[in-house]
Amino acid sequence: LLPDSAWPWTLSSIWHAVGEWAEVRWRSNSEVLRVVDQEVRRHHDFRVNTLSPWLGVASDLPGVLAGRQTLELFALGMHTGLLREPILALMELLPDVEFNIVAPCGGDKLCGRIPGILCQDRDPLFAELILTHMYKKNLNSYQNMHADFIENFPLMRNKFIAFYREKMLAADILMCSEPLAFCSFFDGAGVPVVAYIGNGPGFYLASPVDRAIMVDSVQRLASQPQNTFIAMNMILAISSEREVDTRFVTLMPMARHLGSAMYSYNPDSMRGMGKLLVTKRVIASWDIRCMTQLLLLRAQVWISKVLKEMGLELASYSDGNSPVAEVYQIGELSPELRDVEAWSTFRACLVLPWDASGLNTYDIYALGLPMFIPDPLRFLPSFVYRSAGGSGLMRKPGPPVKPGQGTWGGIWRKLPSEFNESQPRVDKVLAGQGWDSWRIFTMLTDFGQLPHVRYITAFSDLIFQLLDIEGLKATSQSMITHHREMHADSRNSWACTLVRALAPIERRPSSE
Repeated sequence: LLPDSAWPWTLSSIWHAVGEWAEVRWRSNSEVLRVVDQEVRRHHDFRVNTLSPWLGVASDLPGVLAGRQTLELFALGMHTGLLREPILALMELLPDVEFNIVAPCGGDKLCGRIPGILCQDRDPLFAELILTHMYKKNLNSYQNMHADFIENFPLMRNKFIAFYREKMLAADILMCSEPLAFCSFFDGAGVPVVAYIGNGPGFYLASPVDRAIMVDSVQRLASQPQNTFIAMNMILAISSEREVDTRFVTLMPMARHLGSAMYSYNPDSMRGMGKLLVTKRVIASWDIRCMTQLLLLRAQVWISKVLKEMGLELASYSDGNSPVAEVYQIGELSPELRDVEAWSTFRACLVLPWDASGLNTYDIYALGLPMFIPDPLRFLPSFVYRSAGGSGLMRKPGPPVKPGQGTWGGIWRKLPSEFNESQPRVDKVLAGQGWDSWRIFTMLTDFGQLPHVRYITAFSDLIFQLLDIEGLKATSQSMITHHREMHADSRNSWACTLVRALAPIERRPSSE
């Protein structure tokens, strides 16, 4: 991709060929962005219409809570970072209230990098459920983060209720995150539910019958006025609307678990290119760190030649060449660089997204660490498409799958006998919808929506911008200013969510 490259195909020509092969009409950028803007407004309006009636009540939190000194939370989710976000948001709103948290899942590997709440050991009863009902191909099968599927989901739900019924009934709020299926464990408890999801609604569920049970429970829970179902981005909200026929509020993670490390960008080298952080590899067989390092080394002589032609002084370097950035990859960092504070010392971060929901992205933005991302209108779709295998977002949803005979009455009642049998795994059907649909998809991700992110269309873009340390510092300050504004808005949204759950009847808005 460098100017002297002998490769005969440009990325543009390759993707035009793909578009022709798929018989897709290529739309203009303005046409694509018009669709994106309409969808952004739709999600914004839904969040405002859902939460803004509660702003008046939320402004009087002490009055609503009536001197409450403790808050009992039952929190369920396999992803510590995702589940932390809503809990820390509530703690931020109630600094003088003691939080008693029951979290059966325990902490995952994030706790080694960012210690804090939810980092206790997994509850033995929940560990038994994991061993019995959840399958994962990798050897670290029983760590948190992404199982392949749940076997006999209804039976797992029944066991969970038997184990944790009393603790759930004693909670002020039931909180769930990954997977959405776990939220259905709360159906029928009569306790306010706050869901905060970071994965597709059918995550972990391989059986159509299991998915139908989840859909039925989530629809019922989401219809109750004290409950709030929230997705961390628009892509997940769209997926939930299509697969579950339920609207979710969108509320971006603010990386609250960073604590004092937030807004701490301070690169440790003012010369050359410094250190470059790269997000996890796009696909297992690609070593992104190695590839990036080799490209920088290949470009070194070319960079030096161009900079000399520009009249820039390089005499301070003994070989007359510009220095090459040291490239490091998240997930393969040495112990001294794993701590989040160490990330602030990098010059910038190269983000190569492989799906719509990378939590590391929000940490990086909150640090103020400048981010480089492939242009979402031109090159980002190719990274997302490869791992997604086709668009479940843009195709029209089929008719909902219904359970077998009988009516599902909630997990707190006896299960029909046909749901007690293990269901076979069903492969997910994927169907691509064309290049312009993927451009809309990537523009609706937070990679395409966050301002002050730097987009690149060629590797040479990255090289020259890494050398501009003052420009990167200015970008960092813009990121920090914007994040502070988003944080204030997020705080109001979580305050409305809290009073939706806990406000007594006489304090609830008339619209509810």
